[in-house]
Amino acid sequence: MSAVSPPSPNPNRVTVSAHAVEQYRDRVKPGLDSDAARTELEQLCALGLIQTEAPGWVNPARPAAYYLLLGDQIVLPLAPQADTWVATTCVAQRRKRALRRTRH
Repeated sequence: MSAVSPPSPNPNRVTVSAHAVEQYRDRVKPGLDSDAARTELEQLCALGLIQTEAPGWVNPARPAAYYLLLGDQIVLPLAPQADTWVATTCVAQRRKRALRRTRH
């Protein structure tokens, strides 16, 4: 017998895990407390785009069934849990320095 997964995820119905909130806070908004980070992340989820392929900059070591993209810098891998989808973590693209150090 195979496990039944929930229907395809909808950005408005994604549940955000405590780990995803912690990672969002650490990687994106270190000035926020946990409650504010959760509120902000849940609001952003409603605006996200869901796709089955991770952006090229995301480490493919642990592929997810779906990814919730928040712009081009933040990705939430989604995993099925009961009859819903859960954002298991938050991955943020590191910004490259625009300018190189100059020699004096």
